[in-house]
Amino acid sequence: MKKETLKPCPFCGQKHTTITESNAEGVRIRCPNCNITFTRDFYEHRGELGRQTTIEAWNMRPDMSELEYLNGPWSNAACVGYCYKAMLRAGASSDTIRAVLRKLEGCFDDYSVEEAAEITKGV
Repeated sequence: MKKETLKPCPFCGQKHTTITESNAEGVRIRCPNCNITFTRDFYEHRGELGRQTTIEAWNMRPDMSELEYLNGPWSNAACVGYCYKAMLRAGASSDTIRAVLRKLEGCFDDYSVEEAAEITKGV
């Protein structure tokens, strides 16, 4: 059996996370510090293979070097904030602002940062 090595919690950095497995809940990884619980689809991720794929998913971290080209820290929340301020400055109504921000949330899932940057070149 392969030795289980869990990376620290990606949310708080806690090094002592725990892994459990039960018939009722499947494989679960829990951080005792921030109380986050991570699990995978119970029916597809059971037994030794399920345990290993859950650990691999928990240990997966983004390659931050891919984000170095950005001018500053990127977040969807910051983008929403900029859009909100711009619409206020443009005099948009509250109803229009709410409608645009709802549509904007869907764009985060539909377009990558690179695709969004390309779109702005034509504006």
